[in-house]
Amino acid sequence: MRYNLRTLLEGAYMSAISLVLFLIAFYTPISVAAVFALPVPLTIYGYRHSLRACLLAGLVTLILTLIFGNVSGLTISLPGIVLGLTMGISYRRGKSAVQALIVGTIVSLALFLLSLGVSNVLLHIDPIQLLFDQMKQTVQMMRNQVNNYMNILPPTQGTQSSPEMAKQWNMRLDQMLQQINMMMNVLPAMFILASFISALVNHALSRHIAKRIGQPIPALPPLRDLRFSRSILYYYFIAMLIMRIPGLSQIHFLNTAALNVFALLTILFYIEAAALFSFFRNRKGLSKGLWIVFLLLFLLQPFTYILILLGMIDVGFNLRSRFFGK
Repeated sequence: MRYNLRTLLEGAYMSAISLVLFLIAFYTPISVAAVFALPVPLTIYGYRHSLRACLLAGLVTLILTLIFGNVSGLTISLPGIVLGLTMGISYRRGKSAVQALIVGTIVSLALFLLSLGVSNVLLHIDPIQLLFDQMKQTVQMMRNQVNNYMNILPPTQGTQSSPEMAKQWNMRLDQMLQQINMMMNVLPAMFILASFISALVNHALSRHIAKRIGQPIPALPPLRDLRFSRSILYYYFIAMLIMRIPGLSQIHFLNTAALNVFALLTILFYIEAAALFSFFRNRKGLSKGLWIVFLLLFLLQPFTYILILLGMIDVGFNLRSRFFGK
């Protein structure tokens, strides 16, 4: 009885923390941070207690979010609750960190799509389309402001004429619109990446907290030991060929699928380059501060392509074994 009471009290405590995080995510500007932290309390609870207790805590949390929020809040609370419980139960059942991360990514992706469906059916709102429409409207407003400004700008000697400046700005805005359209085409890849990041952040936060309370969660293997299969190179080149061959690229579904595969594999090559960098840093005993340099290089476009190419070479030729005998 005492154990059951302690379990219920801890469940209530975790539900209260989840409710606070939900309210922060739903009503404040720091919603992104709160959304990533939302699954953590129930992950810890799922790791420590039985399935029945976890389901009860999840149900209580869901009811509380409906009381203090509204139906639209389900798009935030439901994915966080289910992701937390799923990963917590996976840890409790002895799954490795990689297995829990895969399960969490799949669950997060499924619930994200379900949340979009709920928003479309119950609220008649497509948040993704709404976001892209707002982005396009912003670009159009910038175009109108540029044109209006160029019309009233007096010509100055020694500088470009107003029509030429307006043309340059309109070309840049056209590029922004093309990038927005490109983002719409790679939405599946963005959903998968967002689901993976959500599960990864949940794992990192939950592991940190679980370690402090004396019940450590299994760690992921070191990044320096990560190496992807050579087969992803073949998929990468196949996707590239589909996008380059005129007859195939005009098939919308096939081109979109190839574009998403290409985007995801490009990210994998960058991760491979990061793993190679981590292996080299560890082998040479270099400072961890070099990670800052690596991240800065990622932000600079020419170096980004170099890093991706380095990742492709490591996948194909295993530079670690060739130069370090690993």
